[in-house]
Amino acid sequence: MLSPAQEEEKKRLAEERKRQPKERKRSAKKLADLKPGTRVKGKVRRLQPYGAFVDVGAEKDGLVHISKMAPVRVNDPGEIVQPGDTVAVWIESVDPAASKISLTMIGPEENEKSGSRRG
Repeated sequence: MLSPAQEEEKKRLAEERKRQPKERKRSAKKLADLKPGTRVKGKVRRLQPYGAFVDVGAEKDGLVHISKMAPVRVNDPGEIVQPGDTVAVWIESVDPAASKISLTMIGPEENEKSGSRRG
């Protein structure tokens, strides 16, 4: 059961999502313009048990899967980020046909150092 503050936040985010598509169409980058390997800053929009959706300035939010949030195991995305946080992410892949953006918070240098992230 959600507290009154959580209910209010949930309503605010729902209203923000309703306005989002119109606002994004005016200034959003096309998915095809995003290049894998590019580092971008974005704002965490919402959390799900499997990851976080981040606004990177495109017409669609990108997903940072929970396995791509840190070089060590993360059980809850809320351990790493919260809605409203500004984060640095790397674009892993873009699929304009499926309207998907895959992101990672693990930089290329961290991948090289650890070799295996789940050690």
